[in-house]
Amino acid sequence: GDHRDLHLSLRRQRQMCIRDRNRSDPEAAASFFRRGLVLEPKNLSLRLALGRAEALVGDVASSQATFNAALQLAPENAEAHYNLGVLMEGMGQLQQALARYTSAVRYDSNYIDARLRLGRLLRMAGRQDDAIAHFERVKKIDPNENEAYFGHAMVLVSLERYVEALRYLEQGSLDFPEAWTFTLALSRLLSAAPQGEVRDGKRAVEIMETLPDDVRFIDFGETMAMALAESGNFEDAIVLQQQAIALASQAGVIELVEAMSENLKLYEANLPSRIPWRAGELP
Repeated sequence: GDHRDLHLSLRRQRQMCIRDRNRSDPEAAASFFRRGLVLEPKNLSLRLALGRAEALVGDVASSQATFNAALQLAPENAEAHYNLGVLMEGMGQLQQALARYTSAVRYDSNYIDARLRLGRLLRMAGRQDDAIAHFERVKKIDPNENEAYFGHAMVLVSLERYVEALRYLEQGSLDFPEAWTFTLALSRLLSAAPQGEVRDGKRAVEIMETLPDDVRFIDFGETMAMALAESGNFEDAIVLQQQAIALASQAGVIELVEAMSENLKLYEANLPSRIPWRAGELP
């Protein structure tokens, strides 16, 4: 009786944790899953759920060990490979993460999240054609996956194919109006692309003004400052850039403060930026 009740509770807890991770209690979930594994040490779904719960509470070492244990049970389990990749990427171990994501899509060719992360890491590694191939594959799997279109656009930016990137971002902002990342990136290109034919400061300002208040953070301020500077409104650009720098300073992101100060110097000299994203900052 007790075992059956525990199994039922575990099932409910596992469903709750997987369905709505943000509102569930991952520490309590992890405790349930550990108890379940005492009873069923070879239960793969329990082990995967435990690994996710441990990751949610920030216990990276335990989470890694749990996912590795899952691979002992099922070496071709795509989810375990993927989650190990996420943990490694979070620790800055990008080559190891890339290898894990590659394994995930090898064992599950339709694993969208793995392909999206793989595409981004390949782009960062300079393997642009490979990155595009993964984004294209995701589009075939799910034509409504906006991150595939955005990822493709960022590859085009990294290749300095700004006109094509602009078209991609314009289409993306129309097809996925709720995905504000397109709007922000589109405004950055319109404001600071090195190619003059791409820039349109007035349009960039108008686009930025359509963004809701809840996404107006550091990125918004700096992008709006770029747009205002391209429009010739350096006075307001200076004010917004100073506010964005203050926010970054409060957040303790010192490197970002120093980088953003370079743009502030440009605006104070009545010069617009010609760098839409600094090195390493492409989303």
